[in-house]
Amino acid sequence: MKAAALLMLLFTVSSYGEIKVLGNCEFDYKRCMFHCKAKFPIDESKYAGCKTRCKVDMAICKSKETVEKTYEGFRDFLSGFTEGKE
Repeated sequence: MKAAALLMLLFTVSSYGEIKVLGNCEFDYKRCMFHCKAKFPIDESKYAGCKTRCKVDMAICKSKETVEKTYEGFRDFLSGFTEGKE
């Protein structure tokens, strides 16, 4: 049972039947949600709070990824802009 749950955390199946590996943010989110359900199976209000924390953590993770990609793109732009300018 645990092995199946771990495989579900690592992989997701699209509606077309394709299997894709989850990124770090998605993996962390699914792991967090799994943890919430296991920790609060009966208490709905605690589960809702835990689930909200998972969503906030996911948003923070995604925004970090976006900032890193934007920085890399800007760095490449500056490199091309200043290259050969002597």
